[in-house]
Amino acid sequence: MVSQSEKRVEFYSNGYRLVGVLHVPDGEEGRVHPGVVVCGGFGAVKELRTPGVCEWLAAAGFVSMRFDYQGFGEAEGPKWRLIPLEQVQNIRDALTALTEQPEVDATRIGVFGNSWGGAPAVVATAADPRARCVVTCGSPMNGERWMRSLRRHYEWLEFQKRVEADRRRRVQTGESQYVPSDEVMIPDPRTDKEHVQSDELLKWRFELPLETAESIIDFRPEDHLSRISPRGAMFIHTGFDSLVPVEESIAGFERAMEPRRIHIEPGAQHHDVYYSPWREHVLTAATDWFREQMA
Repeated sequence: MVSQSEKRVEFYSNGYRLVGVLHVPDGEEGRVHPGVVVCGGFGAVKELRTPGVCEWLAAAGFVSMRFDYQGFGEAEGPKWRLIPLEQVQNIRDALTALTEQPEVDATRIGVFGNSWGGAPAVVATAADPRARCVVTCGSPMNGERWMRSLRRHYEWLEFQKRVEADRRRRVQTGESQYVPSDEVMIPDPRTDKEHVQSDELLKWRFELPLETAESIIDFRPEDHLSRISPRGAMFIHTGFDSLVPVEESIAGFERAMEPRRIHIEPGAQHHDVYYSPWREHVLTAATDWFREQMA
């Protein structure tokens, strides 16, 4: 285990001040390390889930950075406005902030996307050649397919009507209707339990504009995967994921070009990757991939 330290990092994206936390392996004076930007999940803040990923990566010799997307946590921006393309830019600007750290080898940078965070992470990596590779963990590769998978058919049809009505509302009034986040991303029972625990710990419950739903439906990371090659893409998923179907990572793997890898934890659920023994399995696989791609 490598000892490590943390430091606060502030940077700007889309005109807003964002806040991150850098995890730095302690070592010789002046030594530089490969770096990884760690992207949180749906509505996540930097204190939720990503600290464990960053600590693991730092212990493995990587400088890692977690951060708040605009509108969430300590970041500036319209509160709780989750728009995938804006998050893509947040990730790219986080890459810039990471490369400017004196502890980081700017030629060896990767991206880790946790849950939903893997979707904008793929698009950011495809667009930004500074990223040598990307790892997604339990991430959707097609927003419409994912949104539809969370609903029964009649619910999907009604949801589409709500989204269309909100589009007209935004054109007429300039405002989107805010709804509980669970109306956009419908949680399975295990996810609902995890959300309750997160809210008890961080007062985390939030609302989202219906504009978020439309922007996710239009968001298709899988269409960008071919642009990552010859850089690497790895897809990690649990085999019994009832929030983001494992078929999302399979579809991503099939659309990606070499070098590519897929790692599936059979029988595990979406949130099991945050707990032993699955956490160790997943993060070991991710760390091995980063080492290979940044060698």
